[in-house]
Amino acid sequence: MFFLENIFVPPIKFRPPTKGGDMVLERAHTVLLSKILQSNIRLGHAHLNKKDPSMVLARWMELQQSVNVLFNSNTSG
Repeated sequence: MFFLENIFVPPIKFRPPTKGGDMVLERAHTVLLSKILQSNIRLGHAHLNKKDPSMVLARWMELQQSVNVLFNSNTSG
């Protein structure tokens, strides 16, 4: 088991959006990093607002899942 305090994020110039027809799409890495940030914010709000401990735990597990998806997507293939 290990714990992360920081996740290194490459600058946006190394993960620019792509064009698909008339649409501009964010890179998958950017989307995964955004989910981690959103999960972290939700966990912080649940903790600061003294929510039910089960809610804080659920938010923590959501954050862990977001980080797992990022690392699994980087190591596959």
